[in-house]
Amino acid sequence: MRSAKLYKDPRLRGVLNRPAHTNARRKVYEEIEKFCGKPITNIADDYWASSERESELLQTFAVANSEAEIVRYYARTERYLYELAILETKRSRVKRFIKTANLLSFIGVRKVLDYGGGIGGLVIFLRQRGFECDYLDVPGHTFNFALFRFKQNGISPRTFDATRDVEPGNYDAVCAMDCFEHLFDLESALKKISRLLRDGGYLIQSSAFHGGGIHLKKNEKYSDIDVMNELFLRHHLHYVREERRFLPGIFARVTGRTGASFLAPPRNCQIARSIIIHRKLNPQHIDTHRG
Repeated sequence: MRSAKLYKDPRLRGVLNRPAHTNARRKVYEEIEKFCGKPITNIADDYWASSERESELLQTFAVANSEAEIVRYYARTERYLYELAILETKRSRVKRFIKTANLLSFIGVRKVLDYGGGIGGLVIFLRQRGFECDYLDVPGHTFNFALFRFKQNGISPRTFDATRDVEPGNYDAVCAMDCFEHLFDLESALKKISRLLRDGGYLIQSSAFHGGGIHLKKNEKYSDIDVMNELFLRHHLHYVREERRFLPGIFARVTGRTGASFLAPPRNCQIARSIIIHRKLNPQHIDTHRG
């Protein structure tokens, strides 16, 4: 089932209505049509209908009392297939995929885990560029769609259910983009991530700990980067630096500067939809990595 032209949804507003990367969006629309067995116009109609039905439920997420409440919702809702397809194919998101790949290449990373990988776009992007990238998320329709997309794109990443224990890994990096604000137990997630990273490996994440709804109110305190770093440090994840909106800094150094400048953290950083880099350094290895 192939879209004759790129569908433009007149109901999109705000963040969802940012400029699209046309080829990426057309491709994911074709994939979602195959997966759902109906045209993108019908899928869009279903999304808006479910958004209206679930609006009150989503407001309760800000004050959820258990992780099980949130996992049950993600397991049964289908609305994020369409929403994440739109978000993933914004021009800015495709550029972020490119910059993430550049960053991983710069720091010498090959083995990566996408933590909270959604519909799998970053995994596909990195796999097609030679990275060994695996996938982890909660079970549900988005997880199943990601598996479908991996097969469609001829890749075979390892896939993990986030609600189950994952054996310690040896990943060079864990990417967690737009994920931590949704987690009921962020401390438990960081403990798992630390176990999955090799010593010296990197956690690369971008989070927006505000906005309410599925951005949990209990996590808003981590908008203060000092509070966030205190939590991360308990799991041997040491702050490296912040890059505001993915502009200057690390990515500007990809073609010219040394690792020493990359590892020197700037002062007075504030989290604001930035990319934040932490490095796993166990106490016995800290002196080795200094200087």
